[in-house]
This record gives sequence, C-alpha cells and structure tokens, in this order.
Amino acid sequence: MGDRIRTIGLISSVMLGMGGFSFFDATSQAVAQSSPQNSFVSSFVTSLNTSNSQTGQAIAILSDRIRRDGFYQGRFRHECLVFQVEGVETNYVSVAVREKHGGSCPGDPNTSPQIDRFRVVNTSDILWLDLPRGEFIPYEQARSTSISSLKQRELRSGFAIVQRNAEDSRACMTALQTVQSQLELGRNAIAEVYKNDISNQFDGYPQLRPFSYNFRLKGSGVDAVMSSNQLLASVSKRIIEACPQVSLVQFNVAETDWVRTYGDLGNRKVEEFECIEPPISTQKIRWGQQVCL
Repeated sequence: MGDRIRTIGLISSVMLGMGGFSFFDATSQAVAQSSPQNSFVSSFVTSLNTSNSQTGQAIAILSDRIRRDGFYQGRFRHECLVFQVEGVETNYVSVAVREKHGGSCPGDPNTSPQIDRFRVVNTSDILWLDLPRGEFIPYEQARSTSISSLKQRELRSGFAIVQRNAEDSRACMTALQTVQSQLELGRNAIAEVYKNDISNQFDGYPQLRPFSYNFRLKGSGVDAVMSSNQLLASVSKRIIEACPQVSLVQFNVAETDWVRTYGDLGNRKVEEFECIEPPISTQKIRWGQQVCL
C-alpha cells in the first residue's frame, strides 16, 4: 500500500493581520457541525480547550519563522495567510497554513486553499509535510528548497525552475491539498491519500506517468462525493495536470468495493475509465479500463 496521508478536521484557527495574530477558539462549533456523534473528537476538543496557550505558542513560533525567513516570499503576502491548528499531540502541534481570500487579499472570499502543513515541536524544531512523499521533513530543508526555487525564478526571467524532482513540485503538493480540502470541507467526509505505482497494473499506461493518487473516503458525506462525476473529473484533472508523474486518480469508499477511476487519455483529456469484469489474476488491465464489481 502506498504512503498514507491523513487530514484531521479543522479544530481551531488563527488569523494573521498586519498587527500580528489573534487566537480564537472554534473547536466546539466545528466538531458539532462535522461529527457530533464522535466521542473521541469530543474528548479531543475538551483537551484542546485546556491547551490554548500551547496552540497559541505554536502558531506564534511558526508565524514568526515564516515571516522572518520569507518562506513564501514572492508567492503569498504574510497578512494573507491563515494558520489553523489541526491537532495537538504529546510532542507536537499540527498546523495547516491556508490562503486568506477577500479584502486586500486576492481570491474568492468563500475559499481558503491549503498551502502547507507543519508540525511545531519547539522553537527550533519545525517539520514540513512533503505531501507527494507523505512524510515530514525538517523546516530548514523545506526553506532551502523554497529559497532556491525563488532565486532560480528570478534568474530565469520569471520562469519557475524548481530544484527538486518534478513529482515533488509545489504545484503538485498544492493541488493535492486543495483537492483534499474540496472533498472534505462541508461534506462530512474524510479523505485519506495514498500514492501507488501503477506500472505493473496496466497495459498501455503513459510511460512517463507511472504513479496514481488514491483517495480513500470515509464519513456520511461520501455518497454525495462519489455520485458527482463533475466533481471527481474536475479534481482528477487538476491533480494530473499539476503532478508530472501521475496519470491516474482513484476514489473509493472505505470498506466497500465502490471505486471510481479517472485517468489521462491523451490530448489533455481526463475521463472516467470503462468498467470491465475482473480479469484473470495474472492479466494486466488495459489502460482506460477499471474493474467494477
């Protein structure tokens, strides 16, 4: 099974303005709307409410480092960032960074795409989620990559030259995070993301794109997600266009055989695959087909 990436629902938020940051607790309301039946989440909220100083400190540490280091220089203004606490563990606080839209910040005020995810351990130990790989790496390593990319962009007259494997590009990461948010927010659904090698599964797949991203869906809102061909086709196209090594995006409902598969059929066409009966176990599936039970 591929690398697992788990999104925890919105628990609390910190909005950044020109004068610094202000912390406001949105825990009880968010949980009541998203999963009122979940006793674990309820107990988690209780513990989080008693640790606002810890979460506030984590936000302040991360915000200060990002502002001081120019982590998003040339991409996002600092006052147009939103910091959201996603979870509190024994030894770290999980924080998501999103774009703030509206007012002096460009973009649709009804949207707030996620940019990055961090773990704040202490004042000197911050980790950044390398989403395509599904692993956290040291902040300084991520910062070095960001600065290198910015310098190359300046040197190449505005052309973004990213000093990483193409699959690890920020465009791919941002697309994955945005799609994950689209599938989850307001839908009472949780999307777990796995990366898989499809080269041994299909005949005729695009040779330079041997990977897929698979979204495993849970929650009472998954029926609405899985029933929307327009939504699934749109988000699949977004991922495939942003991730140079990916040619297939698959969605399935956890603990069921309900699967929908979308792939690159050439000429910028991303469409759902045709259903077929299960093949002989040793037989590869032809590109453009999916097994439907």
